[in-house]
Amino acid sequence: VNELSESYDFILLSGRYGGVDQRFLNTYEFESVSVGDYVVSGGELPSLLLMDALLRKVPGVLGNEKSSISDSFAATPYLEAPLFTRPREHAAGKVPEILLSGDHKKIDEFRSMIGLALTVQNRPELVKISNDELTKLRKFLAKLSTEDLKIQKSLELQRIFR
Repeated sequence: VNELSESYDFILLSGRYGGVDQRFLNTYEFESVSVGDYVVSGGELPSLLLMDALLRKVPGVLGNEKSSISDSFAATPYLEAPLFTRPREHAAGKVPEILLSGDHKKIDEFRSMIGLALTVQNRPELVKISNDELTKLRKFLAKLSTEDLKIQKSLELQRIFR
């Protein structure tokens, strides 16, 4: 998306069912773009996904220009950490205390490390983690409270990293 967003212009050609006639593709210079490893009936929805991702890069499209910088894969190659809103306490748990601390450096580290853990757990093909990084991640996770680990239902961190 970053590379395409810097292009002056391009055309999205959306195939249907089996794709596009190879003779047409041979006549013109096309680059194949994938939005994932799955099969859909036509290229319209993948084209819309790509257009949405590209539109986020256009100045003025987002309410906050910095939003696209902090999205998954923009600042780090990791998935985003889970989001928490109000109320601070819910039947499903509390917002992790670190996120309420006001210490932006610690908050960024927390979100980055949780994002790394999520990526290793859910999309390991996206990241190569060194032994040093794995050790740092394990130490970080060991310091988290049971409540902080429990609320992140999608994470099986204790089992995976211990």
